[in-house]
Amino acid sequence: MIYRTSLFGLALAALASCQPSAEPATSAPVTYPARTEAPIFRSLIFGDWGRMGIDPQMQTASEMADYAREFPLDFIVSTGDNFYDNGVTGVDDLHWTHSFEKVYRDSSLFAPWYVVLGNHDYRGSIEAQMDYRSPNSDRWKMPAKNYVKTWARDGVKLAMVFIDTSPTEDQYYDEEKYRRVWQEDSAAQKAWFRAVMDTLKADFRVVVGHHPLYSGGKRMGAKTQSHLDHWGPLFAKYRVRTYLCGHEHDLQHIQATLTEGHSLDHVVTGAGSEIRETGEIQHGAYEGDQAQTIFSLAANGFMTLDVHRDAAVATLWSGGQPVHQFTIKPDNL
Repeated sequence: MIYRTSLFGLALAALASCQPSAEPATSAPVTYPARTEAPIFRSLIFGDWGRMGIDPQMQTASEMADYAREFPLDFIVSTGDNFYDNGVTGVDDLHWTHSFEKVYRDSSLFAPWYVVLGNHDYRGSIEAQMDYRSPNSDRWKMPAKNYVKTWARDGVKLAMVFIDTSPTEDQYYDEEKYRRVWQEDSAAQKAWFRAVMDTLKADFRVVVGHHPLYSGGKRMGAKTQSHLDHWGPLFAKYRVRTYLCGHEHDLQHIQATLTEGHSLDHVVTGAGSEIRETGEIQHGAYEGDQAQTIFSLAANGFMTLDVHRDAAVATLWSGGQPVHQFTIKPDNL
């Protein structure tokens, strides 16, 4: 099956934001697959989902399964806030059954899930999320709060660096509900990141975290500044081309110019359950106006990433249809 957005779907995307929506990436409908040849790696990325199987979560899960049955996945990525509102109490918490196993129950979603922590996860046991073992193909994978996963096939190497961004939200150190964050050492975490990136070689390097550096949604401006201050210089130094995150309950594609003119594709894919209004980054929200909204949509959905030898194709989906698409070049170009 070839998926195409309808003109109505593109109009919906333009109307769904609380502020004027970004222009669609292309004037023509988005086509999926973007290429006739199969990708070397195919993955699905989404976040902000675990709400005990409420209707929007179930509908998004159904659309994910529809996609994965037709286009089998190598892996799935969660960008955090896996369990609302207060994480999990342990490996036997009911959330595991009612927010995860019974929701994403289609066998097409039994590919490995690589997971990061969100701020709501920090209100519960983060150790339980590292210790949990899924009865469905042992698919839940979070070996540490910060970790690296690489895949190599047909002469192409993909690397994803998973970072725990709650320790770099400075305001959490003044909030009792985030007391667990107070035990973390963000300086040590950034030292770990530098050590990883100093030696990490891959055709495609993608960083995954929970909190955005930029947003045109609820947290535009000052509410993402902490993460921009902590991670922006590191992303620029190591020339990170792609950052995937959640936290904002919407879909956004933002292009930002970091120091020394380095360009970053910054994708918010936090539309797995509850949705909030979103829009464009407004003039003056970020110093120097170095970030631009390419696409935003306040609707449930997810992202897919098809890695080919010469490029990776990122697609945002909503309502079972592709609504935005862009291309990521390999790190060596």
